[in-house]
Amino acid sequence: MERKQFLRSLGAGAAFAIVFPCVHGCSEDSAETGLAVSTGIDFTIYLDSQEGVPLQNNGGFILKEFVVVAKNLEGQYVAASQICSHQQTEEV
Repeated sequence: MERKQFLRSLGAGAAFAIVFPCVHGCSEDSAETGLAVSTGIDFTIYLDSQEGVPLQNNGGFILKEFVVVAKNLEGQYVAASQICSHQQTEEV
C-alpha cells in the first residue's frame, strides 16, 4: 500500500497524529530532542478497557509510547511510529 493510500485509510485524526510530528520535526528551524528510535516497542492495549474505547470506531486512534494505534476506515487495526524516520527524533 502506498503512503498516501495508507494515510487516507486511517481517517483525518490518526493521519494527522502520524504526519504532524514528522513534518514539524523535519523543518529547518526545529531542534532535535535526541530520542533514540526503539527497535522493540512492546505494549498491550485491551480493547475492552477505557484506553481502548477510541479504537471501537473506524477512524479512532490512540497514542501510546510515540506510536499511533488506529482502527482505519475499513475496520483494520494498524500502528505507526510518531518518531520521524528521517531524523530519528520526535519533536515534543
